[in-house]
Amino acid sequence: NDNGTVTQVAQTAGGVGSEYVYESAVTSFGDVAYDSVNNKVIAVYRDEGNSNYGTYVVGTVSGTVITWGTPVVWLSALATDIAIASGNGKLLIAFSDGGNSSYGTVIAGAISGSSISFGTKAVIHSGGQLYETYALYFSPSDNPTYAHRYIVGYSQGGARVNVNLIEITGTNTISNGGQYEPNGSSNGGGIGLAYAADQTGKNIILSFKDGSDSNKIKYARASYSAGSPGSLSFGGVGFAAMNGNFSSVAWDTSASKVLLAYKSVFSSNELRYQVGTFSGTEDITWETAVTSTATVDTGTRLVYDATANKSVLLYDQDNDSGKGKVAYVSISGTTATIGTIYDFNGGDTSYFNVAYDSTAGVNTIVFTDRGNSEYGTGVVFRDTTSNLTATNFIGLADAAISNSATGKINVKGSINSKQSSLTIGSDYYVQDDG
Repeated sequence: NDNGTVTQVAQTAGGVGSEYVYESAVTSFGDVAYDSVNNKVIAVYRDEGNSNYGTYVVGTVSGTVITWGTPVVWLSALATDIAIASGNGKLLIAFSDGGNSSYGTVIAGAISGSSISFGTKAVIHSGGQLYETYALYFSPSDNPTYAHRYIVGYSQGGARVNVNLIEITGTNTISNGGQYEPNGSSNGGGIGLAYAADQTGKNIILSFKDGSDSNKIKYARASYSAGSPGSLSFGGVGFAAMNGNFSSVAWDTSASKVLLAYKSVFSSNELRYQVGTFSGTEDITWETAVTSTATVDTGTRLVYDATANKSVLLYDQDNDSGKGKVAYVSISGTTATIGTIYDFNGGDTSYFNVAYDSTAGVNTIVFTDRGNSEYGTGVVFRDTTSNLTATNFIGLADAAISNSATGKINVKGSINSKQSSLTIGSDYYVQDDG
């Protein structure tokens, strides 16, 4: 350790922490983002206990404990289909503004302590309410001058799939890079977005339900062209799965693969997930879907956990009383494997979302807890971790050493004669759990 002491090799158990309520009233349309500059999580939601106003609350995560600040109204009007993304010390909230004909609107802000200073709202879609809104932050490393962009995906009035490119300039000012319709005038919904930061070309991934083609799950890839705010270039739309809904995508950096999850209407609403590989400049080759005995109620969510090198999968299980479920999904080659499935909420769950905390290496989940008066609630989910690294192993103790006591450590290269039950001539390795 930094102070000259030593610590026994040990693991910290993974799983779900305790629940922490951030709004003691009925909440809906909740979403969450992590601000790595200020090391804060931000939950946004509609506060049905306060005139359905758009509200935010800032939280601090320590271990599996979330300390929430005081909720603050950011929209004194009816807010629906809310989404948030954060990056570079800024955040973007997308929503339907009930105070302005329910137009699709965005607003930018910056965190200071536990409060957020906002710029002026900007309408991005005046053709009706947004549905199934999703917000994504991305920062092209090959275009550092034009980094820090946002994409807002949504269903236009419950119909066509739209994508807007957004830049935040100056003092939280919105610059709209235009509206795109990757699937033309076809109906769609159930949108997922991901960014493959380690890939070039069309590395922005969009998934959606094509309501004009038997509700098949489709995908499209797009590239970003530098500028202020720049532009997006979408390739053709491809087929991913038979009819379904509520798709989510994540980019697994460790495997350089896409992970797609969705509710399979084709097969009794069961949970399905499958691996995709970039093919050519704009295609994805999909493996056979992994099927599940779980059926999905209202949706799926994916986020990549760079600490665990796995994706976090959320869903509400219809055939288990609507409980909120979470698990890691790892990819090896082209095979996806789900790990232990945990309840992140033991009651009926809705409006759930997740954000990866790159500083602590954990994931913050927010949801509406129908088993607790529909309060807005947050929990932390993390992988099993170890204090052992590739460089910090010192050696073996020659006896048991109590905490705060002194003792001898045989460092690498010396002889320790106090061991037993070892086989001469065999190699032994320090494992993560000691």
